[in-house]
Amino acid sequence: FIHFLFKFTKSPGFKLGIKLFSLVILISLFSLHFFVMVVLIMAVWFFFHFVKYLITKKYVFLKLTLKNLIPAGLMFLVLSSYWLIPRIINTQPFENSFDITHWQAFAASGYKGIGTTINVLSLNGFWGESQPWSKQFAWPQDNAVFWIATGLIWLFVSIGIISGFRSKKIRPVVIFFLLLGLTSFIFATGAGETIFRNFNISAEMAGFSRSS
Repeated sequence: FIHFLFKFTKSPGFKLGIKLFSLVILISLFSLHFFVMVVLIMAVWFFFHFVKYLITKKYVFLKLTLKNLIPAGLMFLVLSSYWLIPRIINTQPFENSFDITHWQAFAASGYKGIGTTINVLSLNGFWGESQPWSKQFAWPQDNAVFWIATGLIWLFVSIGIISGFRSKKIRPVVIFFLLLGLTSFIFATGAGETIFRNFNISAEMAGFSRSS
């Protein structure tokens, strides 16, 4: 998906637009969560580039992008109408019955002496580590090798971010994915005990991040 998103942005052709939205359709068949994610990524990505085209007065490129993006988007809407229309006209979706107890039941958590924030940054905290039955299993957080590997991964990520900021060519892409990653991390902490707890609970109750 990311590959075709980049290719379409660089050379906005009709065939690339069809391939891009065909992948979105495929993703929607397997996971609503990932579907919402890719739609949000595309929305922010193209908004960013449309503003960029307007500021730099690249009107031809803007028209070319819209010319090939809109038909591909319409194709997606037609082929996905079998589930989109029922979802839109449903006035009483089941998630409206969820309250704070439901969100807390699936909240991200820490593990032993590890806080929720660090646990989520290590891609944990979503598997019920805080539940009593978790003691029956071996967890990666108990292994020093896991933390060494996690530290190395974040070291390489940090090096990549710094290198990206130094390059004027890819700096906008780095900023985009940095903001995307930060937003994803905030929502991933959910109703867990972090500084984002109240914000996430408010967003969930309002339905903003419910599907993501």
